[in-house]
Amino acid sequence: MEQHTVKPIIRRRLYIGELVYGVTRSKGERSGKSKGAKPTMTAVPHLRIVDQETWDKVQGQHERNQASYLRQANGRLLSKPEATLVSKRLMNSIGQCYVCGGALGYVTKSQKHKAPSYCSNRTHCGHLACANKQGVLADALDHAVQARLEEMLDRDFDKVVDLCMEQPALFCERRSSRVTDREVQERVRPS
Repeated sequence: MEQHTVKPIIRRRLYIGELVYGVTRSKGERSGKSKGAKPTMTAVPHLRIVDQETWDKVQGQHERNQASYLRQANGRLLSKPEATLVSKRLMNSIGQCYVCGGALGYVTKSQKHKAPSYCSNRTHCGHLACANKQGVLADALDHAVQARLEEMLDRDFDKVVDLCMEQPALFCERRSSRVTDREVQERVRPS
């Protein structure tokens, strides 16, 4: 189900047998949410389709999810939590171009051809940012990295843990030394 379908369902009190009105106004020039007005609730138990235990469980989960968002004092959203989705490609945006050090991004145009990972600097900024026009087959890259990681884990687990712990600092350092979009635009402009 899509988010715009699920969200109204988990917030609609009618499903637990409560009819709520007075939240919005629809007459006059200023229709919309009523400020300061208290909504009126009426019990309509014959319309209940969700039991109270399930409703409370869902509302508790919703509150925990909302608490994980970082907000300013005025409620403005600053950041979202990390996604829990797993990427289909192991090395997408982690692998690095051997020419410029830019991230490798998985690109697929059709299912007929094996999709490669291309340098994102070249993809987004053009040939002046990176001379690498060759792609790496994403399946082959993922397989090679996975095989190497399994071999390393079998041989020296502590070393792998140490490498994983130092990677965020190295990533930030490499990212700061990459060619920026502004630098590329300055190179492109004729003098």
